[in-house]
Amino acid sequence: MPQYGLEHPAILCTLGVIHLLGVTSAVATRVGRLSRDARICRGVFFACLGIVAFSAIWMVGEKSGAWFSSGATFSLMVLTAVCDFSRGARQSRW
Repeated sequence: MPQYGLEHPAILCTLGVIHLLGVTSAVATRVGRLSRDARICRGVFFACLGIVAFSAIWMVGEKSGAWFSSGATFSLMVLTAVCDFSRGARQSRW
């Protein structure tokens, strides 16, 4: 019986679903910031952000090769949440 460790297909599939949910919630947080469901989107976003960050740190500590996807998803989620994509954003006059 092979020993997979952290590269077990069930773990990777679960992380893949969490990554997709995290990126989707980051986009939904930006798009729906004025709606009633914004609090739910933010809650899901912060929960997924914590899980993704923890999984990246854990996989680096265990010397697993699957840390890169968690690190990339974490970076994408933070950039999506921070960047202002609106056209009406204030332009600086430099």
